[in-house]
Amino acid sequence: MTVEVFYKDYKYYPVSTQRKYIILANNSGFETQNSFGLEELVSEGTGNSKGAEILIQKSLTKNLYGQISLSISDAKYKALDGIERRSDWITGMFSI
Repeated sequence: MTVEVFYKDYKYYPVSTQRKYIILANNSGFETQNSFGLEELVSEGTGNSKGAEILIQKSLTKNLYGQISLSISDAKYKALDGIERRSDWITGMFSI
């Protein structure tokens, strides 16, 4: 069994100077209104993420084993407008 807990602090993320609410790290798609085009970017975005993961692995026989994992994370970013927004990539996952 393993347990991992993490906290990451992000600095210098590319952000749009024209659309001050957009940060490159939080851009969830290339075909949306928030897609980056040919616009000026500056490295002034910030953010953080935190989460945990639990992994349980058990050998059942010589050739068979089982594995169960649970992970959850949360990320927030700030673009040039200074408003902290949740990431498009928040996760919570359970797998067997």
